Amino acid sequence: MNTDWESLWQEGDTGWDLGKPAPPLQRSLREMAAGTRLLVPGAGAGHDPIAAAKVGHKVTAIDLAATACERMRKNSMYIDLEIICGDALEYAPDEPFDDVLEYTFLVALEPIDRQKWAEAQHRFIRPGGRLHALVFPFGRPHSEGGPPWGLTCEDVLRLLPNWEIIIDEEPLDSVERRQGHERLLVLQR
Repeated sequence: MNTDWESLWQEGDTGWDLGKPAPPLQRSLREMAAGTRLLVPGAGAGHDPIAAAKVGHKVTAIDLAATACERMRKNSMYIDLEIICGDALEYAPDEPFDDVLEYTFLVALEPIDRQKWAEAQHRFIRPGGRLHALVFPFGRPHSEGGPPWGLTCEDVLRLLPNWEIIIDEEPLDSVERRQGHERLLVLQR
């Protein structure tokens, strides 16, 4: 059964939303070249894409829930940020992006849709571009159901088998409630 994300946003049932940018992804943003073309699928209220735009990246953010998109618009007033309200798995950019930020998008998808996610990464990211994935909840057993659905680095690598691992680390700068439950993966296409 597919999750009704719009209802969850309307009801304020958004426990995945940190209310601020994810620190490990902020570190990735600082390491990117200035003006990187960046896509953030499943962007929610927009904390990570707004932070990216503020440091000079050219950012497109997508979310399925209209309420999330409206919050993102309010949060990003006076910031150069392209916001698309729609299904990220169906999005086909005119040209691929340099990089993608992934955080709580893949784990929100039904496991049956993971292959669609992998196909989307090939549309989203140019050859030589990078996927910055903050894997959460890292190591949660698949049997516990979801969302969020359990995910391991091996799951991500099986979906993108020929991508080069640039970074694979347990971030020390995760927010307190997610310490020990996140893994930062940076993969190059």
